[in-house]
Amino acid sequence: MVFISRHEFSENGLSYVLCASPSDKGKFVSANEALKTNPEVVELYEKLNNNNNNNNIFTYDDDNHNDTFSMKNTFSMKMPHYYKSMIENCLEENHYVATFDLIEAFQTKNYHPVEEQIRRLMDIIVNDQVENMEIITGAYRVLQHILQTSGTTAFQKIWEIDHVDPEQKPGPLWNEYTDFWNFIEQLIPHQLSTDKVETVKKVERVERIVMLLDHIVGVFETDIQLKKGNLGNSILLSLIPKGYGRLRTNIKGLVQTLTSAFHVNNISIEIIRIFQRLLGQIILLSLSGHICPDSLKTELYIQINKLDPFQFQLFLQTMTSNTFKCKLLDHALKDTNLTQISRQNKNSLNCPVDLLKITQIYFDSSPYYKISTKSSATWRHIFILCSLLQSYIQSKILRVGDKIYSGLDDDEINLINNSNEINERINELVDSLNEDEDINPDLKKRTKFLLDLLKIDVNRLKELDTQ
Repeated sequence: MVFISRHEFSENGLSYVLCASPSDKGKFVSANEALKTNPEVVELYEKLNNNNNNNNIFTYDDDNHNDTFSMKNTFSMKMPHYYKSMIENCLEENHYVATFDLIEAFQTKNYHPVEEQIRRLMDIIVNDQVENMEIITGAYRVLQHILQTSGTTAFQKIWEIDHVDPEQKPGPLWNEYTDFWNFIEQLIPHQLSTDKVETVKKVERVERIVMLLDHIVGVFETDIQLKKGNLGNSILLSLIPKGYGRLRTNIKGLVQTLTSAFHVNNISIEIIRIFQRLLGQIILLSLSGHICPDSLKTELYIQINKLDPFQFQLFLQTMTSNTFKCKLLDHALKDTNLTQISRQNKNSLNCPVDLLKITQIYFDSSPYYKISTKSSATWRHIFILCSLLQSYIQSKILRVGDKIYSGLDDDEINLINNSNEINERINELVDSLNEDEDINPDLKKRTKFLLDLLKIDVNRLKELDTQ
């Protein structure tokens, strides 16, 4: 599997060292060439080595770019029994402030709490019996400090079912714990979408769930940063069931969990973004060769097909991986009506997605109406087209300071420079919309707006000063 071992700046700009195996010393290739041939590898490298990533276009400051994940101290030991007993006594008496102070004090001696106490801290954040927001935020801050001072050592066995002992009284949050993915799905506040919950309590409850989810996903993100050279030992991968082969393929359950939040009416956008951060880490494990990308793509496609138009749009717009989104939407467009496509172009359907494939093949495709109405199916189809074109361009562009590197090939650049060709295809779609009287006027208006935005994006591409 091809991977990038390091990068280097020179007079010629940014270069990467591409390696075919761990024993391969690799060879330098320009950023342009790497983006052209291996955009997924570039995305993986940038996200593993850059903490301040922009989800749309990978960016970093070449003066401050650092290949290491900075932690104050990652050497930490489980605290001895007498320290543990002191904290347990405070927790049993609900002396939370004293608990936090003791944990902080013991961390200065490089001791972290045991798993049961960390689970109790997590429970405090969402426990209805704890109403003091200072205590709730205090528990969150202590958990974050444990993560900062111990790395992910303290959280390594938090989710192992054999280590969740009901007799330890970790709190209501853990009473019916069976596995991680069911645990996460149960956190989604389905009950908050009703009008029976008071507004103040509803907002507070969402804030508390966001705190806990943010901490949990933050642990995985930190762990993957720290173990970027050996992601096979990451905590998140250990929570995905093993199959019979090297790659994890048994991912239906986790995909259902990751898309379940999108089915909740009026769900908090903060919760949506956290779920997408978690999906983003799953995608990184896929890009690094630990999860089967085809299984992930297929299961995601099955689940997003169950979303209504607004939920579908929200899911795609909040995805953090452009390269994976391209593959997902390429897969979606292959499942459309392709009868108007010439036999010659149909032979290119299984080729990797590029601008020519999008404009010369997919612009001639049309939606099926077997599931949804014609209006929503047309809107969905054009939204996929627009999203695919935008995601593909973004996956091929890398910003470093004031420089822009591009992985577009000569044919694609010529197509962009002659943007009238793309605009003509867009105008054909607009004309077909105007002529179709069966489409809902509101959805027709929204669809035409999507196409107008697409025109703007295409015209802006000509302004990029690519190298």
